[in-house]
Amino acid sequence: MIEEYKIKGDMLLNKKTEKGKIKKEYKEVKETYNRSFPAKHYNLVRFLSFWLQDEKARAYAVQKLNLKSGDIVLNPACGPGFDFDYILPKIGVKGKVIAVDYSQHMLALARKRARRRGWKNITFVQADAAKILWKNKFDAAVITLGLSVIPKWKTALRKIVAAVKPKGKIAIIDGKSPNIHLPLFNFLLKIFCHEICHLASADCTRKIIQEARIYLQKTKRKDFLFQGLYVLTGVKK
Repeated sequence: MIEEYKIKGDMLLNKKTEKGKIKKEYKEVKETYNRSFPAKHYNLVRFLSFWLQDEKARAYAVQKLNLKSGDIVLNPACGPGFDFDYILPKIGVKGKVIAVDYSQHMLALARKRARRRGWKNITFVQADAAKILWKNKFDAAVITLGLSVIPKWKTALRKIVAAVKPKGKIAIIDGKSPNIHLPLFNFLLKIFCHEICHLASADCTRKIIQEARIYLQKTKRKDFLFQGLYVLTGVKK
């Protein structure tokens, strides 16, 4: 599955990639994130941002992927591995998850979670999601709270779509400015969310849904938490 690629240091390279071509840029991004508040206090930021509503979003997203036993799933920006809880029961021991993150701290937490649950069919890759090179390899992909953080998010989205097999399914879970029909509360809620996004190094103004629909068909969207959290699912064109 990933044997045609090799992991060189912190970067995922194929045989034709020039060594060091993106090393400096990648190192700067990785070190900045490893030192950031969300990387060190992920659970706190998660609670403040979504009041654990992301659990419902993750469950819904994986359900919409219609995974089956033996499927191979790409999980870029895997973080501490919360998506594993919903993916692994669907794909069983015959399936496989390729978990990608550029934070050493996040991968350490994800590995710990996998060991604690006894999951042995997860491969961990330390890499920038905007630099992955797989083509048509995965049955599905799910990325949670990643595209609002990844610096070159449009490139990452394009790479993730390219990694999925034709007609494969993709689920994107991310946040945006909430919207409810109470003007004053809505105003205060948006200020709160703006500060949380700043704390989490996230940009919730990105047009992720619009960009994803360039590459996906049969898209469906479901909102959570006053429309401040959404799941977008679709099929690779």
